[in-house]
Amino acid sequence: MVLVLLVGGVPSATASQDPYRDQAEKIACPSAPPGWTDPSESAGSRTILTPLTAIVQPLDPTEFFGTPAVQVECDYRTPGGKNLEVFVRYALPIDINPWNDFYIGCTVTGHPQSAGTAAHAWNDRDRTYRVVGAKTWSLATFIDDLKELDSADVTRFETITNRLLAAAQPFAHNCKLAGGGGPVEIKSIWTFSFDAQTSSKGVTSSGKTAGSFVTTPNASGGSVGTISNLFANDFRVRVRSHGATHSLSIHVAGPIAFRHGYGSTLKAHVVVLASTEPGCAKGATGTLMLSIQYLTPSRVAVTVCGQTYLDGKGEVTAQMKTV
Repeated sequence: MVLVLLVGGVPSATASQDPYRDQAEKIACPSAPPGWTDPSESAGSRTILTPLTAIVQPLDPTEFFGTPAVQVECDYRTPGGKNLEVFVRYALPIDINPWNDFYIGCTVTGHPQSAGTAAHAWNDRDRTYRVVGAKTWSLATFIDDLKELDSADVTRFETITNRLLAAAQPFAHNCKLAGGGGPVEIKSIWTFSFDAQTSSKGVTSSGKTAGSFVTTPNASGGSVGTISNLFANDFRVRVRSHGATHSLSIHVAGPIAFRHGYGSTLKAHVVVLASTEPGCAKGATGTLMLSIQYLTPSRVAVTVCGQTYLDGKGEVTAQMKTV
């Protein structure tokens, strides 16, 4: 699918940056069995991965988990140092073909299950328990490869696993074809990020952020459609000129345009949230342009208050791709 030009409105200020995480947040980790604890989420007891989960790379721009699926992992511990992870994973309804790329669950359809991912009753040799969705593409499991569970713990963690699977069912992709077998809009999730430090006309500027948006082709099946759900982390542009250093805090607002062919170009509105740059006050508006082409270097430009930042000679590392 090739999308040539997509234009859309400004998203609501209250819209979520990750609606898939909002849903997954409703899947609570069940209470720990006797003798076990489930520490606070900030201590790592629960982790959530969605297509829009940012994964920071040491040397590269932020990347995203990417796959159209969600995983919720619950971590249980004992005072003696034992640790067990239980997780549930499910395909999202946006996945156009879970038969091909998720392939676990929907057992009511007679879909063949691989032995490595099919439902698995507990035994003392494999020490694995796995349940899969009957009417959705989903699974939940735990593996006790360190032999930390006694027989009473096994039964309790089986109950936890079953409850996690049940909690995920409202959000998982069901076994029906998208659109009931009829024509359906194919939504594409795009992720982007950049890290730029450039100089132009004696001004050095730097900044980085990551974000995402969704595209949909038009009703006639052509390449012109809409761009929506554009979100990016607020970021700071640091500016150095004539020995002085200033900064602009930037919020990415609504989309302007998106082009995709032999490369990709995104344009969006921006708003200044805070500023120490002379002549550019809080509330000023401008534009962001991110261009990633196959045969030319990547470009970033933040234009606001009559000045353009990040667009010059220097180092720009950027990416833009579909999930």
